[in-house]
Amino acid sequence: MRFILLSLLTLLALPAHAALDILATTASLGALTREVGGETVKVTVMAPSDRDPHDLTAKPSLLRLAHGADGLVSLGELEEGWLPAVLEQAGNRAIQPGQPGAFEAIRKVELKKETREANPLLGHLHKAGNPHVQMDPLRMATLARALGDWLGGLDAAHATDYQTRAAQAAARLETAARAAQDRLQGLPGAVLHHEDAIYFLDRFGIPLLGTLEPFPGVPPTASHLQDLSTRLKGKRGLIVRTPYQPEDGARMLGAQLGWPVAVLPIEPAEDAHLDGYLALIDRWVDTLAAHR
Repeated sequence: MRFILLSLLTLLALPAHAALDILATTASLGALTREVGGETVKVTVMAPSDRDPHDLTAKPSLLRLAHGADGLVSLGELEEGWLPAVLEQAGNRAIQPGQPGAFEAIRKVELKKETREANPLLGHLHKAGNPHVQMDPLRMATLARALGDWLGGLDAAHATDYQTRAAQAAARLETAARAAQDRLQGLPGAVLHHEDAIYFLDRFGIPLLGTLEPFPGVPPTASHLQDLSTRLKGKRGLIVRTPYQPEDGARMLGAQLGWPVAVLPIEPAEDAHLDGYLALIDRWVDTLAAHR
């Protein structure tokens, strides 16, 4: 009897199956990974939602997170200013590029080429193409299915669960895209600060009328804003910037053209699930549809 009791106590003391510890570079990728991963995945977002994900610093807190992670979900290239330094110093081979623990979104979907020619002295152009794919719900649906397969490779015991949740997430994203398409028909177009929402505009047939940046990552200049104003004079449209992008350029161009300026985030909250991402897309749809 005593032996049986000790055996039971030993079994009770054994740790439960540990959740996969996954890092996501952005909140949108974190939301999708949480949705697909469910309770067997713990997701930590590296880039705060109110910060430009191009320009983080390889802080010790990020190094600690990367050192113990089982997997890393990134957009790819967008994080090239800080993620390589984090990975080099973290010393975790499992999540290095090309390893099974590394998931790069830009390798899973078709990319749009940058619309401006590269200038080696100005701004940051991405070699593979524009990496801001998270703003397209249909590309996110493709990423959901790819995440299901990837997580199953890291945790074969729950592979079927990951794939089931991935299919469900993809279906919800596809439904949201169809609903948005119906509401965004025939919009005159938008000026963005940076080409960070170009996939959203392209998906729903909204013309990109220009960017406030003369080159990617370069702040607006007076001459560039004047060129935009001259070219767009007499047309209709909307100017959109994110909360962390400077307001001066958008305000000046809006005053010159008599156009409204919308301030919209491109990431959900850092602890969001798929509902949070879909709410973000709905906010963009509502705002742009209101300025028809």
